[in-house]
Amino acid sequence: MGCVFQLFVLPKLHLFVWYCEENITVGGCTAGEGVANRFDSGKMHPPLTLHKHPMCAEIIELFQKCHVEHPIAKFFGECTDLKIKLDRCFREEKALKRKANFEESKKLKEQLRIWRKENAASSSQ
Repeated sequence: MGCVFQLFVLPKLHLFVWYCEENITVGGCTAGEGVANRFDSGKMHPPLTLHKHPMCAEIIELFQKCHVEHPIAKFFGECTDLKIKLDRCFREEKALKRKANFEESKKLKEQLRIWRKENAASSSQ
């Protein structure tokens, strides 16, 4: 079994390719898998501070540990599964915060409506 390693350097893109008899590996993904299908989103995550994201603290720690343990392999998808879990956790956390904020705003609007009604009644007397 002979494998050939090639490095293609294009502007803003470095692509590592291993050619083997059985399969072709591109950037850590096998040929049939597709690089684009492995990533949940191309966006960066927010800063990984544990006190700002208590719901996702465990996943953040695992993700940071993965990056420390795999300084090169992280560029080839080693930590991608954790990144996807982290993105989903952030989305769930944001949805809960959004719902809580909406409920709080409804309460404040009701209080403001009552206050305006009382002020209008007292100013007319």
